[in-house]
Amino acid sequence: MRVIAGWIHIGWSAAILCGTCCGKGWGAVVDRIAVVVGDTVITESEVIEEARMTEFLNARSLDLSPELRRAAAERLADQQLIRKEMRLGGYPEPGPESVNAALEQLKAERFHGSEAALRTALQQYGLTEAGLKEHLSWQIAVQRFTDARFPSDVAAPKKARTEQKLEAWLREKRATVKIRFFPEAFQ
Repeated sequence: MRVIAGWIHIGWSAAILCGTCCGKGWGAVVDRIAVVVGDTVITESEVIEEARMTEFLNARSLDLSPELRRAAAERLADQQLIRKEMRLGGYPEPGPESVNAALEQLKAERFHGSEAALRTALQQYGLTEAGLKEHLSWQIAVQRFTDARFPSDVAAPKKARTEQKLEAWLREKRATVKIRFFPEAFQ
């Protein structure tokens, strides 16, 4: 699959099928492109999923306003830049034991260890446990990446300095990669 002028190119057979269906009145937008980072497409559904996950993890009321979806899209664009760097640098992904430990910690801190309470909250936000595990895995991977890529020599304000270094690096990367936001995805 590749992006051509803001549209996803999915091949001739899919185009013929779409043309056939659209001709019979079955046509509908399946998913809208929200952002293109270099040659990678981020869809509107991915943006909404990111917004839902952020609100869930921050224990805030679900808000899918255009502003929050745009902020989620910006985070996903930055994440794509980090993913590319991690692939190029051969950074390892966290194993299931790390992800399960993070999930258990979240469950203990927010839901008093209750699996049922976690599942109910996930359902309220329109999320799945598999999606949560994937997100936790990503958070662990990014933390390891930033610790390795932007080491700090002083322990006390380490987190703030690491975040400053990461933000400076992201500014530099954003300037070298074409990032296009599609406004209709944030209306």
